[in-house]
Amino acid sequence: MNKRKTGICRKKLFFIRFIFIFILLMAIEWISILPFMLFLYFYGINIQILDLAVYAMIGSVGLISMVPAYQFLSLKFNYTGSILAGVIFTLAAVLLGTTDLGTGIWYYFPFVYPIKLIYGYVSGSFNVDTVIFYLFISLLLSFVSVGILSFWYNSWDGISEMEE
Repeated sequence: MNKRKTGICRKKLFFIRFIFIFILLMAIEWISILPFMLFLYFYGINIQILDLAVYAMIGSVGLISMVPAYQFLSLKFNYTGSILAGVIFTLAAVLLGTTDLGTGIWYYFPFVYPIKLIYGYVSGSFNVDTVIFYLFISLLLSFVSVGILSFWYNSWDGISEMEE
């Protein structure tokens, strides 16, 4: 087993970081949703709990497939690579998810899933089953990515800047 100085297996370390980032992602999303929900509640507007759960799952589970990619880019190319990829993915997601440019190709880009699924669910063109299907694909893709990238991380020597 290739261990770092902490004595923890590097594959476990990569997976634990992935889980930690996912928990942070969900916490940030719920912190951003809570004031909006309280505002609607105080003004007497009720939102069904199923819709709230679907919206929350679209945001957090839809973005989980990008976490391993950002982990890899930040390890391999420092934070510059991760930030650059984040900007490009965000702009591409907005362009492909909100316009007709991504009509036939958005299925192949997991970073477009949250935007397209929210628009489709709100407009009624997607039902809950379709949303769950794409969220399942996103989860499957993320766990496959974490598995593959954990093997890479286990054999990775690290960059010289981190060891000094």
